[in-house]
Amino acid sequence: GASGNLVFAVKGRRSLRALETLLETRFAETFGRRVPMILRSAGDFSALPAKNPFGRIHHPQRVAVRLMRNGYPPAFLDELRRYVDDEDVAVVDGDLWIGFRSEPARSRVLSAFSRRRFFAEPGTFRALSMIARIAATLE
Repeated sequence: GASGNLVFAVKGRRSLRALETLLETRFAETFGRRVPMILRSAGDFSALPAKNPFGRIHHPQRVAVRLMRNGYPPAFLDELRRYVDDEDVAVVDGDLWIGFRSEPARSRVLSAFSRRRFFAEPGTFRALSMIARIAATLE
């Protein structure tokens, strides 16, 4: 399915989880479909590029991050490893990072997600290059 990015300011003090619930409810009321919303504060989102566990090994367009609502435990990598060929994988603060040495479209790691094998928890993939562009707008 399609996904997108939205940057907005919130007046008042609500938790991110409360805002996720509100947005999901309103989206379902408006469009008749429940869609998980993954929110991050500007500070947390802006810090993501610096958390890249692969340094400069991969071009930012060849690094994917699965931003999670609740986060993967480090042990998640044990289950994922059977799909890993030449990719580098890491879990940082609950988010899955994948560094691709070859074409991402040929990755068995991504195909495992496309078959909904690892979609039990709400999350969304973003290229590190996109994360960096969005983070730059938050400064």
